[in-house]
Amino acid sequence: PWLHAELPSSAPALDGIAGQVYQLLRREPLHIDELARAGAMAAQQMLGALLQLELEGLAAQYPGKRFARRA
Repeated sequence: PWLHAELPSSAPALDGIAGQVYQLLRREPLHIDELARAGAMAAQQMLGALLQLELEGLAAQYPGKRFARRA
């Protein structure tokens, strides 16, 4: 019999603000102000979501308040 293994999706299942922020992130680091403008949200709100993504291993912070995807 054939066994079907489910392939992991390219984007993790995130909802709310964290999901919106994850969609804005790229492999190359972007400054927090660029991300906040692109997401039309306050920097404080963006930072909270980025912290959540960092703790989940989905985002990384780089010098100069720049962030990028890890996964």
